[in-house]
Amino acid sequence: MHRLFSIVSGLCLAFLVFGLAAAQGSPTVKVSENSKLGYILTDSKGMTLYIFKVDKRGKSECYGACAAAWPPLTIKSGSPTAEGISASKLGTTTRKDGSKQVTYEGMPLYYFAGDHKAGDANGQGLKNVWFVVKISEKEASGTPKHAPSAGGGGMAREQSHAGTAAA
Repeated sequence: MHRLFSIVSGLCLAFLVFGLAAAQGSPTVKVSENSKLGYILTDSKGMTLYIFKVDKRGKSECYGACAAAWPPLTIKSGSPTAEGISASKLGTTTRKDGSKQVTYEGMPLYYFAGDHKAGDANGQGLKNVWFVVKISEKEASGTPKHAPSAGGGGMAREQSHAGTAAA
């Protein structure tokens, strides 16, 4: 009986540990290399992330039709995780609906509805207020995975994250 209890306890512990590892899963934000833009922030599936120059540090200004075109990157609970950058650069801000939007250096992060596959960056430079979050090679840690090259619609000019954070 004692042996059966030990086996069952061991199996339960293994399932618990595996379950916790699976729950942590993929990083919320990672660094990917885009052949046209260099190192940029993406989600775990390689979808490009953007910042909105109209936002104030820690506060989103994109709601309604804006949020339909530029969906916020949100998490259900906990803290965002990172791959290729320091997790300390990530945080969250609470949106009007109570959801937790992921931030990078205090700036809320968004997807663009016009991006259809990993590596797309069709929102880059749109209306001169939407920009991918570029990461310098020096700042990127580890070896980022390459995102496929894709269209860069609206790329009249490239802008680094450092230039947009102050806006």
